[in-house]
Amino acid sequence: MKGVLVYRLTHQGQLGAAIRQMRRDRGLTQRQLAEMAGVSTVWLSNAETGKRSVQIDLVFKVLACLGKSLSIDDKPEDILERIADSGGLAGPP
Repeated sequence: MKGVLVYRLTHQGQLGAAIRQMRRDRGLTQRQLAEMAGVSTVWLSNAETGKRSVQIDLVFKVLACLGKSLSIDDKPEDILERIADSGGLAGPP
């Protein structure tokens, strides 16, 4: 998918790092993004550094302000197993 940036996340700290990178890519300060999303700068800082568990609804607000969404996908090995079970790449399982 051309133009789509995919972050493969395996733990909470990676989500925070991805949010931080997207914020920086847009030239936003933590204060600006926090105000846009309706969260505190302390919350955003803690979320970006993985220092605390974060409420998923607030993560969705922050991502929306960055023009992003959160998607859950199969692990690569699960996809390969489904392909093998279906006999190839003929179509969705």
